[in-house]
Amino acid sequence: MKDKTILLQIWDFGGEDKYRFLLPSYAYGTFGAIFMYDISKIESLANFREWISVFKSGLKKENDDIPILLVGGKLDLENSRTCLEQEKKNLLDTGIFFGIIECSSMTNENINQVFELLLKEIINTKGNY
Repeated sequence: MKDKTILLQIWDFGGEDKYRFLLPSYAYGTFGAIFMYDISKIESLANFREWISVFKSGLKKENDDIPILLVGGKLDLENSRTCLEQEKKNLLDTGIFFGIIECSSMTNENINQVFELLLKEIINTKGNY
């Protein structure tokens, strides 16, 4: 990015409760986060505030306002969408997320843009790292 090599360390907790206790320890020292939902399963949005609270409990005090990007996955299942524009607008209106994007790992649509958006926001808010 801008002729700089940036190394990302990415952890996927899959929203599974059995990994919940690990989340705060992985959040420590984090500069940004991606929280994902499945566009074809409205219930994947059900506990996002709780998960963000658990995540933020592990952040350093000076980093507790890190940029968080909300990402809708499985864009290739557009015909099965249950998460509508109003739900996305409501989530963005919470002020927790700096942006929302949808992607598909199946078709590779918007995958690079997800990471570019997050990296640009980290650089904008935290400076050049």
